[in-house]
Amino acid sequence: MASAVAAVNASLPAAYDIIETEIAVPMRDGYQAIARVRKPNSLSTEGHPLIILAFGGGWIAGDNSQMVVEARALVRAFSAVVVNISYRLAPEHKFPQSWEDSWDNLVWLATHAPELGADPSNGFIMGGTSAGAGLTAVCARKAQVEPLAYPLTGQWLNVPSILSDHQISEKWKHLYVSKQQNEHA
Repeated sequence: MASAVAAVNASLPAAYDIIETEIAVPMRDGYQAIARVRKPNSLSTEGHPLIILAFGGGWIAGDNSQMVVEARALVRAFSAVVVNISYRLAPEHKFPQSWEDSWDNLVWLATHAPELGADPSNGFIMGGTSAGAGLTAVCARKAQVEPLAYPLTGQWLNVPSILSDHQISEKWKHLYVSKQQNEHA
């Protein structure tokens, strides 16, 4: 999967209107996670919204280079600072490592947003695809209980895994069929 993502990213044209850098984000155990930061080439003195993206891969595959196209589009569409975070993967890093890393990224980025040219009071969104969407949902819920330096103003959940069978009301269970429809997928 990593080689396929690398091949796609290599085929992308250079983004001359976007500044792209990498930063090290400290985790609670001293590990340094690498985050990819993308922001407008000309920074506003008023600060930019902050958007954090978490990649998918079933908590066992992938990396923060997967969402380059989406990150660049968000920079251009919203004049935002977009950060693709990284988190450690299973099976080498058991649960709850990916959740803890995602939360540590979110806390650090909220605290250090001004250093990146972002002002989360102009908008502060976390989002992700698949496993990244699940991580986003957990972080957004935790942020309600443990406030961040700036409150989240939204979340984007693309194909999250957030419900189990026992959480579905009897009234709606007849519509909850994707597990049966895709059991051999």
